[in-house]
Amino acid sequence: MNLSIRKGQFKKIAWTVLDQGLFSGTNFLLNVYLARVLGVDEYGGFAVGYSVFLFAANINKAYLVESFLVLGSGKYKEKIHKFLGIVFYQHILISLALLILFVPIYYLFLQQSSPLIRLSIIGAMFSISTISLLWVLRRSAYILSKPQLPAFGGMLYLVVVFLLLFLYRSFFEMSVLGAFLILSVSSITVIVLFILIMKPILSLNALRPSLRYIMNDQWSFGRWSILSAFLNWVPNNLFIYVLLYFYSLREPGEYKAILNIVLPIQHLISGLSLILLPSLSKLVFERDKAKFIKQIQSVLLVIVLGSCFYTIVLIVFGKEITQFLYGNNYQFESIFYYIITGFLVFSIGLSFLYASIFRSLNQPKKIFYANIFGVVFSVVIGIPLVANYGVKGALTSLFLVNLSGILFYVSHNYKRQLKTMLQL
Repeated sequence: MNLSIRKGQFKKIAWTVLDQGLFSGTNFLLNVYLARVLGVDEYGGFAVGYSVFLFAANINKAYLVESFLVLGSGKYKEKIHKFLGIVFYQHILISLALLILFVPIYYLFLQQSSPLIRLSIIGAMFSISTISLLWVLRRSAYILSKPQLPAFGGMLYLVVVFLLLFLYRSFFEMSVLGAFLILSVSSITVIVLFILIMKPILSLNALRPSLRYIMNDQWSFGRWSILSAFLNWVPNNLFIYVLLYFYSLREPGEYKAILNIVLPIQHLISGLSLILLPSLSKLVFERDKAKFIKQIQSVLLVIVLGSCFYTIVLIVFGKEITQFLYGNNYQFESIFYYIITGFLVFSIGLSFLYASIFRSLNQPKKIFYANIFGVVFSVVIGIPLVANYGVKGALTSLFLVNLSGILFYVSHNYKRQLKTMLQL
């Protein structure tokens, strides 16, 4: 029986790695392609627009996906298709609200900005509804025990993105708006496949009896996740605007280019958390403390070993990697870039692990408070570092922000939290 369980876990991990590899690999290659073919200023504009997209999409994801992963794997496991239908309609309403909110913001603050920034932000805002719905459905597949579905969706996404890229380049010059259009249409294609296979209950009459108490539980969990998502966005994206303010559009593009190297590993860690969070939530629900701690220790070992290996590869081959990816557009000669990028991978892995632990313990407040530490640190320490040291200062600040959150988590011993929760 243990052997069959291990085989099942291995299959889930394998499908997750394939899913993340396909989606993040496609986005990584598209990002690299944009960095090569767009001018450095235009790619800097793309970095600004993409940060706006991440703000809106992460708010959506924080409320819908995180509550779905935790509640859907435990309390509402028997009503999962109704829950998914509710999440689908909530996504539509949130997307419409964000678009409506964007209109006055555009006219009040963005009309006088650079045309490159305006076009990039417009493209980002109109891509939110499609790309973020794809995020929701991909993660929902893990609760429905269909980890192979996102992997097949990733294959379709890869084919459609590069087919559309070829067609677009055949008729138009590549642009930031074109990039967001390609991402949106590719996302819609995969969304249709997911809905046909996952079969969420979309009848409003069928959903109405469950709507109130599901939404109450969502709000109880999700309100802290929304605040945490906003606070998490600040240090991860604030430095783009600080670079833009003190320098030019080129520096945000350089910052985005070096972070692209972290992107595949970050998405892989994020994908593994899709398995880890429901699994930990299930163990808490079953009150199995020993397996809970053992699973955390196993993941921690993978993070440490993987981060060390990745850092060594960057230190030895970093210059060759960036030259291969970006040609002469972006060159990072100093070894400092590769050391700090390796440290970033390690800090991102630990942050994801601790966030999954406290979410599974239904302690989103802890994540909120950890992110407050990060925001304060990024404003008080990070802004001066970025203003004085540019991209190097931004990378250093991002690592220190992650480290401050990790230290906060460590100070709130999760084993003590687990013991208290199991005694209730």
